[in-house]
Amino acid sequence: NEINKAVLYPLTHPQKRIWYIEKISPNTSIYNLGGPIRIKGSVNFSMLEKSINVFIKKNEGLRLRFIEKSGQVMQYVNDFENFKIDLFDFSKYIKSEEEVQNWVNEEIRKPFVLENELLFNFSMFKITDNEMGYFVKFHHIISDGWSMNIMTEQICDTYMKILNNEEINEEVENSYLEYI
Repeated sequence: NEINKAVLYPLTHPQKRIWYIEKISPNTSIYNLGGPIRIKGSVNFSMLEKSINVFIKKNEGLRLRFIEKSGQVMQYVNDFENFKIDLFDFSKYIKSEEEVQNWVNEEIRKPFVLENELLFNFSMFKITDNEMGYFVKFHHIISDGWSMNIMTEQICDTYMKILNNEEINEEVENSYLEYI
């Protein structure tokens, strides 16, 4: 069993606050962060998917899982595995910006299951031949607003390197485990 082999870490104080508030008020999206990252121009979706996967691999804090054992909440880092990122082609059936925004609002409101599940979600989308991008949603227990800026920069940088056949670094650079 993966959990039995995992190294468990205590939660930080901010994580504990979020965990207990979620336990009091389950199935809420109050701690969801995210939204669409729009790109003007054409996007190579297989390269974008690779860029997102590199980001997930390099940032172990995204792969945190939370479990409760004997009344104690602990966290561990799930092993990286390549994720298939869904692609939504809105150009075929959505006719207005309002419909795209409704989709974004619906996605951001879907709550996460906090215990032993992924606490992030990525999707790629095409609105027109000249407007594409990706949607991201994180639970605040693993991310914050500052992390969102870092994510955008890292994914964009990796995408451009892949596009230009440059070498990319897929190793963890700033370990969340060292931080905690």
